[in-house]
Amino acid sequence: MSVSHEKKQNYYFQIISKVIETYFLERMPVSVNWVRLSADNSHLFVYLEFQFSQRKNLAKIIKAEKFIRLKFGNLLEGFKVPQLHFLLDPVVERVEKIDKIFSEIQKEK
Repeated sequence: MSVSHEKKQNYYFQIISKVIETYFLERMPVSVNWVRLSADNSHLFVYLEFQFSQRKNLAKIIKAEKFIRLKFGNLLEGFKVPQLHFLLDPVVERVEKIDKIFSEIQKEK
């Protein structure tokens, strides 16, 4: 990944986080954990974490994708607006599994 691509990805992370927090934080506790920009800059994968009802809240975010993309595009300066793809952050599930394994190990001792 080139430096300019990484900078653009970081810029998109800041903007999409601002949009999500502004329009959705009051309705659902959501945080944007990280984003991944495709090599051709046409797709932005947004990895989200919710405090509860992960699947239900993700469905709401996906349903509002056009609205989010519009607000995201309004804040971008001089860039083509990429397609947005919202996903649950897989790292959260892995951490929970690892914590569960550690707690089982502690119980065995």
